[in-house]
Amino acid sequence: FCLFRMLATAIMPSFVLIHFFITIQQILSTFRVSDLIQKWVAHSSLFIIYGYSTLFGIFSFRQESFSGTSYFCSSYSKDSELFIIVNMDIMMVVDVINSIATLFLWRHNKEILARDRESYDLGRSFHRRQNLYAMEQFLPVSALHSIFYIIFF
Repeated sequence: FCLFRMLATAIMPSFVLIHFFITIQQILSTFRVSDLIQKWVAHSSLFIIYGYSTLFGIFSFRQESFSGTSYFCSSYSKDSELFIIVNMDIMMVVDVINSIATLFLWRHNKEILARDRESYDLGRSFHRRQNLYAMEQFLPVSALHSIFYIIFF
């Protein structure tokens, strides 16, 4: 059963990083960066998330015994306590900054959409409306995630 808690702890940073890279994609889309760069950032962000989560799991539980029983079956043991706590603090800061950035991007896109309505450029208006729709999907999740992180700490 301790293996399940190790897996849950090891993948925890990936959710924060996924939200972070979604915000990066929203920034790129808001400022109309080329599709090639957006695709490159999306692919490299998946590699970074996978690599970070893997390295986090390895360094967090390298001292753990995977055979027999373990005395520490919480989310971390004495060997990895400092590493996991520092990582969780960093992830909390990243998550709060991510939520604030998402809120500012949402507001910025709303303002630009209001100005673009007068230009009658349907491509830009559609692009801004799609950005707003995507941000409105992630804004509550990001805000709740940050609130729970702050409550946790």
